[in-house]
Amino acid sequence: MEGGIDAATGTLIKAWGAAGVGTLPQSVQDFNGQLEAFLLDPQHISGVTYPSGARVQKAGVHYQANTETSETPAHADWDAVTFDDVQGASNGYSEWTGGLAAVFKTTEVTQTQEKKAWAVGTLI
Repeated sequence: MEGGIDAATGTLIKAWGAAGVGTLPQSVQDFNGQLEAFLLDPQHISGVTYPSGARVQKAGVHYQANTETSETPAHADWDAVTFDDVQGASNGYSEWTGGLAAVFKTTEVTQTQEKKAWAVGTLI
């Protein structure tokens, strides 16, 4: 049996295959991978020196070192971070739901207008 890390979310994050081939946009897989990595931030270990940028958890809160440190969170050497802080706005959960309400509404209006136009025999 091979060693490894059990998935915190219990889902397959990526699969091997040709680039650009698949049914889901890449951003959905990227979001899931980032969430999985965030959930697997290790627990802080006292006495260890962490490099700047290292992420740990302590008492259910995630922290990122803002300098090389051996201090324990929530010392000033650590910033509390949420998944939104780590993931940022560059990669939303779904290209189909993020900010597309207006697009869906516009599409519905356009389709309704086209149906009415066809019903009266004119084209828009």
